[in-house]
Amino acid sequence: MNYRLKRLLEDIFLRQIQTQALSGITGNAFEQRMTNPELYNGVELLDALLLKDKDALLMDFAVEPTNNTGTKVDAHGNKSETNLYNVQVQFITVSRALGDLTSFMEYGQDVRVKRLQAMIAGCPVQVYSDDASFFWQGGWEDLSAENAAIYPFQGIRGDATWRNRHAASGGLRNEKIRVTKHVQQVIDLLPSLVPQIAQGVVVQ
Repeated sequence: MNYRLKRLLEDIFLRQIQTQALSGITGNAFEQRMTNPELYNGVELLDALLLKDKDALLMDFAVEPTNNTGTKVDAHGNKSETNLYNVQVQFITVSRALGDLTSFMEYGQDVRVKRLQAMIAGCPVQVYSDDASFFWQGGWEDLSAENAAIYPFQGIRGDATWRNRHAASGGLRNEKIRVTKHVQQVIDLLPSLVPQIAQGVVVQ
């Protein structure tokens, strides 16, 4: 599906993911991750790239697996063990909030912060995680169909078993828009990271 056709789909915004994309199943796991001192929940912003040709801002995060070691998968479902997941969040059509992208870094820090805050509030968002559950539980496939995944899903289509399980557990406004606990944590952190993003963003 090309970008023009994707734009016919309803855009997904940060506030929707923050409040409507955590199923009961994932919500319980997220609460454990964030409150149990024996579990891991570290997140680090690695980089923020302002992509002029895509009119997008792409951010990479390193996220600790809850049990220290986890399983990640590539786009084709190949598995490997890891001590850090990669979570990405991308805002699109960002020039609506940021203005001319070539000139963005010429603004002062305060202006960059305000424009990034406007971007987070008003520009569509897409996500990705190499955590195995993002792939195997159908989140990537369903988000891809809603133009809310950064990369098109390339795996074999699922039979909706996990979609139905998540939907039945509550918490979702749209059963096809659901994220993992790692993505939810990054989404929740984003507003507090705006000054760091404004300081470190690189224009490409």
